[in-house]
Amino acid sequence: MAAKRRREKRQDAVEAGQLVQLDTICRSLEQTLLGVRDRLLNPAGETSYLLAMRRREECFEVVNDAIRSSRRNL
Repeated sequence: MAAKRRREKRQDAVEAGQLVQLDTICRSLEQTLLGVRDRLLNPAGETSYLLAMRRREECFEVVNDAIRSSRRNL
């Protein structure tokens, strides 16, 4: 029972922002998500051409392949 109480107390402290700086984490997530959004909304010309008039499933495959290939090039 004591371990469960300690876990709950620690979880409450984390949620209240007492153990971590939530602002820093939120800013980091926002910057990461902005980068992901920009990459998804502005695909390269070849990827845009491949996505034109395709089914949703095919679009996901094309985008996934494009992201994987760009990661390899980093």
